[in-house]
Amino acid sequence: MQSFLDPGDYVGGIPSKRPEQAIGYNCIIIDKKCNYYVSRLETGDFDNHYHLKSLNPTPVAVKKHIENIKIELAVPIIWNRKPTFKN
Repeated sequence: MQSFLDPGDYVGGIPSKRPEQAIGYNCIIIDKKCNYYVSRLETGDFDNHYHLKSLNPTPVAVKKHIENIKIELAVPIIWNRKPTFKN
């Protein structure tokens, strides 16, 4: 299985007014410490906490799952583009 995104890909979306509306979607996520992630958003174990699931089936550079973090913003990904290179 190939990863959803590759390093250097461009992604975009429309911010969700409430993070719980983005549960189950691949998202651009900003946590309360201003860290950025591109992950699938899942419900956490506590109120206002969420789990982040890696989009890459075999992550090397990042953790596969991040559990019970508070997030500031969730942006469901509605498009992604591969970079174009000129030779």
